[in-house]
Amino acid sequence: PTREARARRSLIVVLAAATFLFWAALYVYVPILPVYAESLGASLSMVGIVVASYAIAQLTLRIPIGVWADRLGRRKPFVVAGFVFAALGGLGLALAPNPWMLFAARAVTGIAAATWVATTVFFASNFPPRETARAMGIIAFINGAAQVAASLVGGFTAQAFGWQATFWLGMALALGAMPLLLFAPERRTSTPRPFSPREFLKVSTVPVLLVISGLAALGQFVSQGVNIGFVPVYGAKIGATKAELGLILTVMFAAASVGSLAAAYLGERLGLARIQAAGFLLMAGGTLAVPFVHSVWLLGATQAVSGLGRGFFLPIQMAVSIQAVPQEQRATAMGVFQATYSIGMLLGPLLSGLLADRFGIASLFYVSAGIALLCAVASATPQVARLVARSTMAAASARG
Repeated sequence: PTREARARRSLIVVLAAATFLFWAALYVYVPILPVYAESLGASLSMVGIVVASYAIAQLTLRIPIGVWADRLGRRKPFVVAGFVFAALGGLGLALAPNPWMLFAARAVTGIAAATWVATTVFFASNFPPRETARAMGIIAFINGAAQVAASLVGGFTAQAFGWQATFWLGMALALGAMPLLLFAPERRTSTPRPFSPREFLKVSTVPVLLVISGLAALGQFVSQGVNIGFVPVYGAKIGATKAELGLILTVMFAAASVGSLAAAYLGERLGLARIQAAGFLLMAGGTLAVPFVHSVWLLGATQAVSGLGRGFFLPIQMAVSIQAVPQEQRATAMGVFQATYSIGMLLGPLLSGLLADRFGIASLFYVSAGIALLCAVASATPQVARLVARSTMAAASARG
């Protein structure tokens, strides 16, 4: 390999390690957060509000971050800011005396997660354009692997040292990872220029971006509302310990990581739209099965199926969302994509909590399974398949 190729590989490794620790910092307390909120006196509706607060900043900040990063021609400053807010959020969660303070602190961690727009594009910029799907598969796998490790460690940490220990650990992981960014140089991708509303409108109304973003929002509605929001609550009701709640979420994230690695490979051979449809179908089946199981281990099996489906469709959606736009507009496109799916992250836990309070916890699993099934049907339609294929051809044409 040339010196430039070796430098790129080294940068990819550094960014991969930093990304792993970033998501570990944000997810080490996720397995116990809904149950901890209940222990502080939160109703199921309030639990949904606490979980949903994570999406507020992502919904409002991801597009501005994407546009700002493209205008500056730089992504690294936003990556660094993400670690700072992750540490502050962990501190706030550790000190929160009531559910509303949990809400505020979790919202701060959402600011950290909003910088994922810049991280994904920064990471993908170190790959050839033809390998965008591969880059997204790799970074989605790193994301999932971090969530696997964090969920496992977080559950056992809470079991051994108490609830707050997981929040302190999250803060420590974020602070400990920041020195890695000293070894991640960045070159400007473009000359800084003022924001153009016309240019933003042109990017944000690309048809395939709108369709893929909408499907991603519905996928996140199910994932955040069910897998992350209320499966832990259901698990606690059927007798799962703190450590077992961590294991259940670990299984889901592990399956999602496997699916992320397989998505690009399978998509190249079977078609990206087909793999997306298969992912939603798996998520629908895993979600529908939840209220019929009363064993902790069977609950883990349902989450493995659902997680595999999530791993199939999310990296494909990330890749397709930026394939049809030029390199200098990709952070903007990724911001639109991630802001749109943040709507699902916000509404999923909120509406799931209201459903659970009004009609019982089983109702939210039935509704969410129906949503995932509709997404599978939509993904398999010829219209969506054509849009996805055109974005891939546009990327190939841009490469010359």
